[in-house]
Amino acid sequence: MQVCRTTRRDAGNRLGSNSCVNRHATLAALLLVVTATASAAAATPRTVIQHGVQIELPSGWRVSNRIWSDCTSPTQTLALVTGKHPVRSGGLLLILEDTFNPAVSFRPRSTFKLAARPVSFEGCCDTPAAGGHAFTFRENGRDFDVFLWARERSVAKTAVAALNTLRVAER
Repeated sequence: MQVCRTTRRDAGNRLGSNSCVNRHATLAALLLVVTATASAAAATPRTVIQHGVQIELPSGWRVSNRIWSDCTSPTQTLALVTGKHPVRSGGLLLILEDTFNPAVSFRPRSTFKLAARPVSFEGCCDTPAAGGHAFTFRENGRDFDVFLWARERSVAKTAVAALNTLRVAER
């Protein structure tokens, strides 16, 4: 990096060389913009659209291609995870299942809210047998079950906030 020196021309200027000050100001501004952009990108949720379902994923979440639920009705529409072994490692597993049973009609979707206590899941359709939260809702003529496994309540609250960004297209 160049060291700025004061020339005779700049001797009366308290800030030193104008070109030196300009270079430092430009460098500082550039670093500020790069840092702010990187921070914003890390904090900005990512939108995922899969099988007519759109949701905003918080940082660190990803779509899982693993089949967590092998039921034929309802069928797994979307699985979201954090970590490699989400249920064992204290991460998050969220499964959204589409119900194709015309005899079933869930209540229209409202704002998702976390229950005071998790329920115990039996492990039906090859899903994990562990405590979690369940939701059912209807939107655009489609009925859904949502199963959420998260050991920490703060993680479960983040999942519920993400669920509230959910948008469902008609079939």
